[in-house]
Amino acid sequence: MSENGESEFGMVMPFVVTESHGGPYHDESFVAGARFAKWDMILKMQPYMHQEYEHPELVPQLDLLAMHLSYKIEVFPYEPDPTWVLVRMTAGGGNSDPDLGIEGPEG
Repeated sequence: MSENGESEFGMVMPFVVTESHGGPYHDESFVAGARFAKWDMILKMQPYMHQEYEHPELVPQLDLLAMHLSYKIEVFPYEPDPTWVLVRMTAGGGNSDPDLGIEGPEG
């Protein structure tokens, strides 16, 4: 916790090849690629449903992944913070109720 009482966090394994660490790769693009790869890995394990909070800018790329792997994608706004949306992917369709007890992106 910081001196002013706010929570702090750090990466367990920082992206050392990004521009902010002197590397050649753009930070936001590198993070988006890592998040996309996480979705790809999870969906290739063929769960019935997976959902996470994401930045809206990643949704078009996730939509292509959903089509490629035959998942239905649903996107729901996250009212407390419009910089996040709830993305749900369901194999062969599924429930449209976003109130499944998942916490917001801030934890």
